[in-house]
Amino acid sequence: METETLTDQSTEARRELERTQMLQNLGKLTAGIAHEINTPIQFIGDNLQFLSNGFEDILSLLCEYEKFRTEATEAAVSNDQHERVLAAKVKTDVDFIAKEIPKAIAQSIDGIKRVSSMISAMRDFSHIDERRFAPANLNKAIESTIVILRNEIKYVADVETNLDDNLPAVMCCIDEIQQVFLNLVINAAHSIGDCHEEGGDRGLIKISSRIEGDDAVFTISDSGKGISPEIREKIFEQFFTTKGPGKGTGQGLSIVQKAVTERHNGRLELESAEGVGTTFTVYIPIEGKTKNE
Repeated sequence: METETLTDQSTEARRELERTQMLQNLGKLTAGIAHEINTPIQFIGDNLQFLSNGFEDILSLLCEYEKFRTEATEAAVSNDQHERVLAAKVKTDVDFIAKEIPKAIAQSIDGIKRVSSMISAMRDFSHIDERRFAPANLNKAIESTIVILRNEIKYVADVETNLDDNLPAVMCCIDEIQQVFLNLVINAAHSIGDCHEEGGDRGLIKISSRIEGDDAVFTISDSGKGISPEIREKIFEQFFTTKGPGKGTGQGLSIVQKAVTERHNGRLELESAEGVGTTFTVYIPIEGKTKNE
């Protein structure tokens, strides 16, 4: 009985540690998310100000045209009246406004879509305490992860996705699987970022999904530094990290392995070559077969 109690306490402590790690990750990403949202909001605001000013100028020009039309029907138009209308047209710069307004509208619509996608992604990450198994769209989880990490990735790498549209809903604990994706994509970005700091070219992160037998399979590949053979067996150990002080807790891959293999009875495979890159392959049973069943 005492052993069971200690086991329960250990399990609860581990889950609390995992939850803390998730919150820490999201906390570190908050500044980047705020920046990503602020950028489109800023140009939407600038565009609306331009449209407001342009509308006032056009309205003023239309008023001059209406005066000119009224005066022209009542009597001969004087040179002063003609010059006044021409001056109003020059001031309004109709050609410029006609060219720029469609661009401002299109850019604003694009900005609104970007903000909406980020808010949607943040909503997807808002259920980190649910800890329950339910059918989930893991392609959408991948897409939300990429959106959330956009600011983390965009300076060092491009992202290429190849997601299987036929992938069915997977019975899983979605907050844990999203944490798996989050940690693996962050690691990929950091690995490429290390190369970038050493003068390497901009990298590439490839993410794909597919069905293989009874499993949903996800691969996350990067063109980063790779993992040396001597530390490959250690990277899943809790608190092991190759990052400098303040840059990593050493919990990320440990949490990934436990979530995949212990909680979901899945598999986690690693391929890596120094100077070439790293690929993690995650296998999650579609029907949610867990070791507790």
